[in-house]
Amino acid sequence: MAKQSSGRCKSLKSAYSVFNKGIQTAKRIYGPASKWLEYSHESFSDKSYHPRVAEKVIGLAFLSMVAAWEEFVEEVFLGYMAGATTPDGYAPELMIGKCQNKVHAMQVLGAAVNGDPARALKWSDWPWVSNVAKVHFKYGAPFTSLPKLYLERLKDAQGIRNRVAHNSAKAKKGFKTLVNRLVGETDKSPLPKGMAPGTLLACEPEAGLFPVFTICPIDDYEWPDFFCSYTSLYLEAASLLIPVEH
Repeated sequence: MAKQSSGRCKSLKSAYSVFNKGIQTAKRIYGPASKWLEYSHESFSDKSYHPRVAEKVIGLAFLSMVAAWEEFVEEVFLGYMAGATTPDGYAPELMIGKCQNKVHAMQVLGAAVNGDPARALKWSDWPWVSNVAKVHFKYGAPFTSLPKLYLERLKDAQGIRNRVAHNSAKAKKGFKTLVNRLVGETDKSPLPKGMAPGTLLACEPEAGLFPVFTICPIDDYEWPDFFCSYTSLYLEAASLLIPVEH
């Protein structure tokens, strides 16, 4: 494999740096907001926000985290199509040649839908990402390397994200189905009173729902709830796509 320019390495490092900053910003927002969920008539005067507002703040923080992940995947995918390498020299084997740059890579992907990249790019849909990766990279690597448990939680993240972003019947139904599955209830079971994306994210998941994190473990001072588990999941998934020093 030909040695790539340091600029291309820098572009992937920059993509990870921007992504990591987005994750850390979401965590900083979530930390205090999660404390505001606790409510009693005696404690309300000490809270900065009503719990319902806190729940929405948490949801928006999660929304920003999902967006950071999607932008990162796009940057890495297009970068690899343009011949970028990771800091340690890794690059997937290209199946149909190297694009001139990321703009050209975007145009190549968009050509499949009459030149409209906005309709072609579905970075939140991992089956789509994997299928397109198999066209452009040998074996679809590294985008086909995410373990099944990662893929399940990434799909769930989209359900949570959709409920934060939309108040439609479809989003509500999808969120209800998701919550009931995660807590072991039947699909038709009513949601617990007050259950919303922000309150779910502050709950501790059942054992086995998330992998054991080895690269980006949850900090000792953090509660292993859904939100913190997702921050580690996204960071570890990113490390599978572009190995970096931590």
